[in-house]
Amino acid sequence: MGFFRLLRTAAALAASMLSLHAPAASAQSWSSDSTSYHYESTCSTGYGSPGATPLPTDYERFPETTTSIAPLVTADVTDYVTADTTTPFVTTTWLDIYVTTTVTVVATSTTTTGTKFATLTTTTTVCAGAGSGSAAAPATTATVYTGTYDPAPGQNTTLPATFPTAVLCVIHDTQLVFVWPTAVGTNTVTSTYTPSTAAETSTITNTYTRTLYAYDPSTVVRTATSYAVANAAKTATVTADCGPAAIPTVTYAARCAPQNLLAEANGHGLDVTNFNAAFVFGGTSELAPGDPSRCCQLCVDNAAAGCVASVYWAQSSSCLLGYVGGPETCPVAFDYSAPDYILPRLGNIVQTSGGCGSIKFVSAP
Repeated sequence: MGFFRLLRTAAALAASMLSLHAPAASAQSWSSDSTSYHYESTCSTGYGSPGATPLPTDYERFPETTTSIAPLVTADVTDYVTADTTTPFVTTTWLDIYVTTTVTVVATSTTTTGTKFATLTTTTTVCAGAGSGSAAAPATTATVYTGTYDPAPGQNTTLPATFPTAVLCVIHDTQLVFVWPTAVGTNTVTSTYTPSTAAETSTITNTYTRTLYAYDPSTVVRTATSYAVANAAKTATVTADCGPAAIPTVTYAARCAPQNLLAEANGHGLDVTNFNAAFVFGGTSELAPGDPSRCCQLCVDNAAAGCVASVYWAQSSSCLLGYVGGPETCPVAFDYSAPDYILPRLGNIVQTSGGCGSIKFVSAP
């Protein structure tokens, strides 16, 4: 059993409130106050094997209020007056001048068409022979991983011995109230403002330069973009021997082995960000429930159809396949990072198909 501590502090300053109390015999008094809030949370994570998804999380909250009163402050009363002068009334005129240039632009007709993706193909294993039933699924299969895999830079390809099983967070909620009492004394201070002498009229001239663009009416700009999203509309069947002594084998690429999937970095789980402008998800989230290795293999199987990377969300056990359309050759489909608020192997679990295209690790913001 291991534990980690997460400390977060957030402070929000509420607007000051002003309340006027009944005046004393010769003075007025009031108090201003403000409230700030301080939150401190400490979370402990339990580890075991196997892990739990979604991760059970419990919270305990302890509220507390603290008041601080500042010493009484006495302030003088200030009386603001304007001196009587013979300054003439000033009239100001604003004069705007526009210098306009018109440019005629000849537009060209353009058409942009995105890549049309092939139909996404899924694979299922069924038993052969009348003795095992017609097109029946085997009760048990053995998974083997073939080929070679070059780890991503800095990737750890050793699975941890234990996984997160539960989280308990204790939150201390402190409300701080600050009060500043103030009294106005009987002493009056006079502040006199004397206007300056100015000319009777003034003119402010602003000159603006602007360019107007007019399109040649004989041409029209046309832009069209089309993407066809791949869906699971085709199933390939693998026939296997399901006899009493046989356990059918399911073969996946080495990059899809659990220890080779990209599931954590720097001790934290992964988040997917900065998608390519022509990125689309293919398939449906129910493609490989509970099996990130199968999600990876689906992308490998559809690499020729344009799949760049698989994205498996551990908390919901959902799988989607990432495609990138457009004219770009072997594009970066998306970035992935390891923010400190995601527990290891409980965020996105991603992997490339090994075909054309890539994904890129970036530092968490």
